[in-house]
Parts: sequence; C-alpha cells; structure tokens
Amino acid sequence: MGPPSGAGPGGATGGRAAALEILVLGGTLGMALALPPLVEHVMGRRHDWVEWLLPAGVLLAVSGLKFRRTCGHVLLLKSGARPWAGVVPCAALAGLVAVTGVLGLPGGAFGRSPGLLGAVALMTLIPVGEEVFFRGLLLAHFRRTLGTVAATLVVSLLFGFLHSLQGQFWVMFAGSLLLCATTLTTGSLLWALTLHVGWNTLCLVAPMSAGVPRLALASAAAGLTAVVIGWGLHGRQRVGSRSGEAR
Repeated sequence: MGPPSGAGPGGATGGRAAALEILVLGGTLGMALALPPLVEHVMGRRHDWVEWLLPAGVLLAVSGLKFRRTCGHVLLLKSGARPWAGVVPCAALAGLVAVTGVLGLPGGAFGRSPGLLGAVALMTLIPVGEEVFFRGLLLAHFRRTLGTVAATLVVSLLFGFLHSLQGQFWVMFAGSLLLCATTLTTGSLLWALTLHVGWNTLCLVAPMSAGVPRLALASAAAGLTAVVIGWGLHGRQRVGSRSGEAR
C-alpha cells in the first residue's frame, strides 16, 4: 500500500511551500497595517508619505517579488475572457468622474483629502500595489485553497480591514467584491486596476473647488479610461486572432 495522499516527500514539500506562502502574505498585510500608525506615533505627526506611500510600498515590494512566479496566469489580456464585464463598469465610472469634474460632488463623503504626494500615490502606486496583492496574489491563493466564493469574501474582508483606519471598511469591502468579480469574470487585472484608479481619482476630484484643475484632472482620467478600454478590447482581439491561427 502506498503512502497516504500528501504524506510523501512531494506532499510535505507542497505543505511547507503553502505554509510559507501564507506566512509571507499574512506578514506583508500585517506590515502594511502596522507600519503607518507605528511610524506616525514615533514621528509624532501625520505625514502623507506614511499614510499613503508606506503601505503601498510594502505591498508592491512583496508583490513584485512573488507575482510573476505565483500569479503568472492572471494575464492583462486573455482570449477566452469576457471583457465587457470590465468595460461597462469602467465606462460608467469614467462618466461619473467626468460629470463630477463639471458639476462637483460633496467632498466630505470621501474622507480626508491628501496632499500632492498622497494624490500622486493614490493614482499610481496604491492601485497597482493593492490590485496585484489583493486581486492577484491573495485571490489566486485563496481560490486554490477555499474556492472562488470564499476567496472573494476573505480577500474583500482583508481589503476592508486594511482601510479600516480610514473609516472605510464597508465601502472598501463592497468595492473589493466588485473588483474581485471583475477580475474573475474577465480573467484580467487590467479592468480592476482601471476601476481602482478611477475611484481614487473620483475621491480626489470630488472635494476640489470648481475650476480648470478639477476639470482637467477629471477629463484626463476619463480620457485615460477610454484609451485603456480601447487598448484592452483591441489587444484581446489580437490575442484571440493569434490563438485561432495557432489552432
């Protein structure tokens, strides 16, 4: 009789690798949560780079090391995916950003406005770091161990917890459900990343005073979203054509 499943050297090695991955991912999330308040306590005041850049830097550092090896199957473009699940919410959010640039929205609903450094981080480093870590690494890992529905809930709870210090747990939990569903449906991080950038831009545009800067930022974000949508659809068609030729 052979050894029980998972009891051989290969199973033991796989178990150790899974435990190590959980340790790395959990430690990364813990650092992203603990470092900002700790550093601000030591420095005695709040800083944009601590509140916005430090967590994103931690997530990006680990994601950059692990993403290619662990989540190489999460492609930007995938021939068998359903891109309209990403196109529709991205286009709707881009329209909301554009309307906000013209008409404005109550800014208090979006919390404290960051300074220039925080604003740049919100539109660049933070969306990339959080999407690769949460909808890339964590979602892929928990799908393998828990299944799709449970993985989506766990990732969204952790995402909300990361933002709980800003008083946005439930908003971010709901947002993560949408981002996870978009990634799973489209087979791509492109659309979730675009949605994340669009939402963060909305949070920046809403409290701004009416004028050229607000309109310019909103127009740039809406235009960039349109470019991404066009590139994503065109790129998917090219990928599909190459797949058809290969068959």
